[in-house]
Amino acid sequence: MLKSENQLGSDGIPHEIDSRTRVSFLRGSVLAAIHNSIRPSLSIEIGLAYGFSALFILDSMFENNYGKHVAIDPYEVTDYHGIGLKSIRDLKFHDRFECKKRCQSTR
Repeated sequence: MLKSENQLGSDGIPHEIDSRTRVSFLRGSVLAAIHNSIRPSLSIEIGLAYGFSALFILDSMFENNYGKHVAIDPYEVTDYHGIGLKSIRDLKFHDRFECKKRCQSTR
């Protein structure tokens, strides 16, 4: 995703990534480091989109064995083609993740 390549959606079709939603590797790494220093038992994110920030957060949670992350996004499947949810499922981060507001289950 960071290379701006098309990504498979939950519909099985490759989709272009809207660059306005991208989180750079540097910013994502900083986000993960801050998250890891706090180590919340529960974190909540408004907006999942393609899942950039959620993936950095979930990677930190899995690597350091703490917490659960919840995203709230009514447009994840319709506007972002389920790419974030699919990425979370493909990376097996779904045990620490929940999506609210019409997001399809990652399980």
